[in-house]
Amino acid sequence: MEKISGSFKEKFGKILSEKMARESIPGMSVAIVREGDLIYTRGFGARNLQKNLPVTPDTLFGVGSCTKSLTSLAILQLAERNLLDLQDPVSKYLPLTVDQGQKLITVHHLMSMSSGLPNLGVAEQVIFRFLGGPEKYIPISSVEDLIQHVNGAGEEIAAEPGERMFYLNSGYTLLGEIVARVSGKPFADYIEEEILKPLQMNRSTFSQKKFSGDQDIMTPYLQETKEGKKLSKPSEHPFHLFIHGPGGLLSSAREMANYLIFQMKRKTSLGQELLEPKRMEEMFEIHCETEDSRNSLSPFGRTGYGYGWNIEKDFFGQKLISHGGSTGVSSAFLAFLPGKKVGIAAAANVGGLPASTLQAALLEFIGHKMEEFPPIKAEEKMERFTGKYESYKGITEVSVVKKNGLLFLEGQQESYPLIPKTENLEENHFYIYSGIGQKTMVEFWEKYPGEIDLLVERNRFHKK
Repeated sequence: MEKISGSFKEKFGKILSEKMARESIPGMSVAIVREGDLIYTRGFGARNLQKNLPVTPDTLFGVGSCTKSLTSLAILQLAERNLLDLQDPVSKYLPLTVDQGQKLITVHHLMSMSSGLPNLGVAEQVIFRFLGGPEKYIPISSVEDLIQHVNGAGEEIAAEPGERMFYLNSGYTLLGEIVARVSGKPFADYIEEEILKPLQMNRSTFSQKKFSGDQDIMTPYLQETKEGKKLSKPSEHPFHLFIHGPGGLLSSAREMANYLIFQMKRKTSLGQELLEPKRMEEMFEIHCETEDSRNSLSPFGRTGYGYGWNIEKDFFGQKLISHGGSTGVSSAFLAFLPGKKVGIAAAANVGGLPASTLQAALLEFIGHKMEEFPPIKAEEKMERFTGKYESYKGITEVSVVKKNGLLFLEGQQESYPLIPKTENLEENHFYIYSGIGQKTMVEFWEKYPGEIDLLVERNRFHKK
C-alpha cells in the first residue's frame, strides 16, 4: 500500500471523528484510492455498540443507492451483448402502461432518472415496513404489485421523458427486473457473477443469509431525535427484492475501493474489461441536468445524472463523479475524480453519513485543503454560533440551535429559521421572515472564538 502523509491522516481522522460525535454516528469505514492503488483504509468507531466491536475496513454495510451504478453497468453489459437496446421502450420487457398515449419511457430514461415520473414512494414504503414506520397498506409486495403501482401513476407524470430529472428509485427496481428477465438469471446472481466476482468483491452480497453468516458485519442503527439530540438505536437491515436494483448491495470500504479502481482504470486487477471503455464513458456523462443546475443554483458548475452516477462538472476545476446511498439504517458514499485518478469510498451504520467531509478529503489530492471546502467552513461557523444567549443582565434569554443543516433562533415559545444572507456563510449576516415579504436582519459579532454577540433588531445578546 502506498504511503499517505501522517498530517493528512491526523487531520482527516480528527475532522471525521468530531463529525461522527456531533451526528451520533456509531461507526464508519473509509478507503481512499489513487492511481489504481489502495492508499488509505481505516475503521472509525463501533460496528456494534453493545459489544463495543470496532469497525474495520472489511466491515460489511448496506450501501443503498451506490448500488445503482452496478445496475446500470449490468444493463450496459446486456446492451453490449445485443440482448437489449437502451432506446427500447420499457414496455418491450415489462407490462408498463403508465406512458400509454404519451412519449414512451425507455430503458435510457430509467437509467438517467429522466422518465418524467416523480418519486412514487416504493422504496420508502418497503423500508418503513422493515423498520416499523407508518404503514399505508398499499399492495407493494410482488413484482405484479409494483408494476400495478407504477401503472396507476399516470396522473403523476410531471414531464415528458428526457425533459426533467426526477430521482426515481422504483425505476431502478424495474431495471433490476429487466436484467433478470433478459439475462435469465436472478438480478443478484447476475451482479455477483458478472461484476462482483471479477472485481474480487467476494464478500459483497445481496443475501441476508450470507450477510448474517459473516463475522465482520455492521449492526444497523435507526436514528431518532429527542430534545435536539440524535440517538442511535439498534435496528434491522431491510432485505427485499425491490431494494436489490436501486439499493440492495452490502459491501465493505475495502471492496468498494476495488470498484472505484475499476471505474477509473476501466479494467479489473487481472486486466479484464467488464465493458468496452466507450460504453463505460456513457455512465459518466450528464444525460439529464438537475433543476438546480438549470437555475444556476449548483455550486459546482453543470450537474446532472449519468447512468447510476451523479456528475458535477466543476469541483474545484475537476469533474466529480459520485453517489450516496441510504437504507434508513446504513449509508455509503462513493466519489472519484477521473482526471486525478483519486477516489474515496465510505460507509456507516446509520442512515446518513457526512458526505461533505468525504468530498473535502479529495481536495487534499488536488492542491487544496480540507478546511477550504465551503460546507466544512460553514459547518464550523454554525457550530460556533449555536448555544444560549442572554441580554443585558440576563433579563432575556434565547437559543441558537442547529436543525437539519439550518440555524434556528428560539425563544420561550417561538422558533425562527435563520436564512444565510450569503452562500456558504461568508458573512455573519442572516435574516428571519417576520411577516409576508418582510425580513428581519440577524447578525453575529464574533470578537474572537468563544466571545460572540447576537444582534436581532433592537436587541443585543451575549453568548453564555
